Amino acid sequence: MPKKRLWINITTGLVFLSLAATGILLFLVPYNSLFSGVHVWFGICFLIISAFHIKINFRSLVRYIKNKLTFFVAATAGILFCIIVLSVNYRLQPFSSVLDFGKKLRKTAIIEEMHSQTILIDRKTAGSQFFIEVKVGEKYRDRSIPFFFGKEISSPPQFVFWLESPEGEYLETIFVTAKTGFPILYPDDKFRSNIVYRQEAFPYWLHKRNKKLENKEALSTIDGITGATPHAHFNIETNTPNKLKKFRVLAEVNRSFDFNDYYTKEKYPGDPIYNGDGYPGQPSIIYAVNIDLTSNNKTFVMKPIGHGHYSGANGKLYTDMTGIDSALDIFQRVLVERR
Repeated sequence: MPKKRLWINITTGLVFLSLAATGILLFLVPYNSLFSGVHVWFGICFLIISAFHIKINFRSLVRYIKNKLTFFVAATAGILFCIIVLSVNYRLQPFSSVLDFGKKLRKTAIIEEMHSQTILIDRKTAGSQFFIEVKVGEKYRDRSIPFFFGKEISSPPQFVFWLESPEGEYLETIFVTAKTGFPILYPDDKFRSNIVYRQEAFPYWLHKRNKKLENKEALSTIDGITGATPHAHFNIETNTPNKLKKFRVLAEVNRSFDFNDYYTKEKYPGDPIYNGDGYPGQPSIIYAVNIDLTSNNKTFVMKPIGHGHYSGANGKLYTDMTGIDSALDIFQRVLVERR
């Protein structure tokens, strides 16, 4: 019996230290499946060892329970437990400050571990050079979420950048992520026929572009630059067509599965696209800025100006941002700089 107690005590101590260590790591760093999995399994081990501990020390525990002091200590611990749970739930101080501090640390870690990627678009024109710098946000790449049959999936964001005249006339596309852009730009490509055409991804850009196609106006050769979604911060280096000096730069960004309390899975039950297999969640966010290369400004900040239709039914710009939260954290900052 003494050997069993010794084994139980040592094992309990090691498991407790492991739980504490993984708990601290989960508090300080971004979500990590290894840390989370180890933390869960050490928790299971702790429960199993606790059962053995109760079995071996049952008589001693019974004596403790009969002691009035033990009852007082247990009642105090129970009250403390309730205080912590209620304080966290209602975000009372200082509990909320500690949690916010941990969130800030994890967010900083996400941003600092990323490296910038440069997308160089060789337009072969004599237009003015400009540079788009994108710092990705906390929700650019979210953790994996459960899917069907025990599978997990993640949903990298899709985005498109394009140019317009100062009056809002579509000119050409600068860059569009391949997963969504390829079936739109090359609908007759037989080798990529497995890619699904999703009009809900970029409805504002798509309707503007399709309108120009319907008017049989020629699109420039740049209207076809696609690529994979960058893993982190990225830059786009390009130049304007025909020495354009005044224009608008726009972007539309979207990420599937970002449902929230407002844009729930059941919000539009009669819409076949919103309730289809695309899982759109929150609608696309549109960013824009007016560029004047004749001015003294060298840096222009792109800001959200609205969102697209939730299922891509039209190309309207909706300026009411009610119900949109995490979609605004896909991009942290978007700048356009002249060269």
